[in-house]
Amino acid sequence: YYLFADNQWIEIYKSARQKMGLDFAVCNYCKDRVGNYWFCTEKGVYQVNIRQNQFEHVFSNSQINPFINTAVRSIYVEHNQPGDKKIFAIRYVPGYSVKESGTHFYAYLHFILAEQVLGDENESCYLLTWLHSVKQLSDRIKNHFDSFKNKEFINRSDSEIFEIVRKANQSEEEYNPKYLHLPVIENSIWNSCFISIDETTNAWLITLTEENGNLKFIWQGWRPPCPEEKIDRLFSKVVSKDFFITTVDECIKQVKSEYQNYPVVE
Repeated sequence: YYLFADNQWIEIYKSARQKMGLDFAVCNYCKDRVGNYWFCTEKGVYQVNIRQNQFEHVFSNSQINPFINTAVRSIYVEHNQPGDKKIFAIRYVPGYSVKESGTHFYAYLHFILAEQVLGDENESCYLLTWLHSVKQLSDRIKNHFDSFKNKEFINRSDSEIFEIVRKANQSEEEYNPKYLHLPVIENSIWNSCFISIDETTNAWLITLTEENGNLKFIWQGWRPPCPEEKIDRLFSKVVSKDFFITTVDECIKQVKSEYQNYPVVE
């Protein structure tokens, strides 16, 4: 596969890999404001930086199993600086339907934050539940953004904010001894800031708060299938509020245009 840009053909995939049965099919691509090209392929997301002749595979596992579907149908790219890979995206792989007391639809949908897929890429979700949960979250960000704020978050570290949210839903014997100095605030902050989309995210503890008009995700690996090396580790990513809403809206629009045609699994 080649990309024609800046009056030159640039090889982005070697034919030898095709002979190994590694299908690279490009579903879509876009160019960001600083010249990076982003390709949605059957093997994940790839970034090409022409100025520095860089071609890099991001998001999917570095060791790709050619028999597992890691296709990415769409990607939405933040305002990246050259070399900056801190991207928020939604990974979408079309799924299947099951006819049992009606028709039930399943797909593979996962948030990607700071190059991490939050969930097991091979775990499907019950589609209508996922769509409802994500739409509900997006609407709350649009219409009740102040619910993600709290005066106790001001001048706190990521770990302190994360523990304040958790503490709001814990009994006293569950408090982390390291953070006994933190205040116990109303349980409503847990309801507002703790994020659970569906069973595909239940291996992570995810909080969402406001920071300077943007969204701040703070998450921690909790249990399998979260990778062992990420369990108990804390991560954070600031995402533009408008960018998040646009990404969710575009994703929902695409999924709704396709899911009625998913193949039926008996």
